[in-house]
Amino acid sequence: MRISQIGLLVINLVACGSALNSTALAREAALDFNVALRFGRTEVAAERVVPPERAQFLKTHHRWGRTIQIADWDLIDIKFLPGDTAEVTVQIGWHRVGESDMRSSLIKQSWRANGTTWQFVREACTEGDATLLDAEDPPQSDVETRRAKVVQFPTKRLGATQN
Repeated sequence: MRISQIGLLVINLVACGSALNSTALAREAALDFNVALRFGRTEVAAERVVPPERAQFLKTHHRWGRTIQIADWDLIDIKFLPGDTAEVTVQIGWHRVGESDMRSSLIKQSWRANGTTWQFVREACTEGDATLLDAEDPPQSDVETRRAKVVQFPTKRLGATQN
């Protein structure tokens, strides 16, 4: 009787330890992935993307660290779902190079366990500026139009002569 209780205790500890280990591994994978993206290291982050989605990921993130600067990011939540999957919510503060408008996007990332590693599957913008995940920069005329609207007052020159 005493031996079977000890055996059950050992089995429970091992089972709980593996669940905690998987949770910790998922959190670490999401943190490493998003830190790499924050600092423009898209190639490093791409190593965690499932192979069939890697080309699309690189297409939608090629501007990060070049024409888009990530100013801040926060890992908001990790939800573990059935079937060794997880949903990671990330808040990203960003701006386009050459613009002073700070933008914000709430991104939901899908992850799945592959043995002892976690892989990024896909992402979608659920709130805020969804252009963060666009594959191409907006046309230059759109940027110039937005800049022109920012001017509140026309420039007046004092002491200038008019012809």
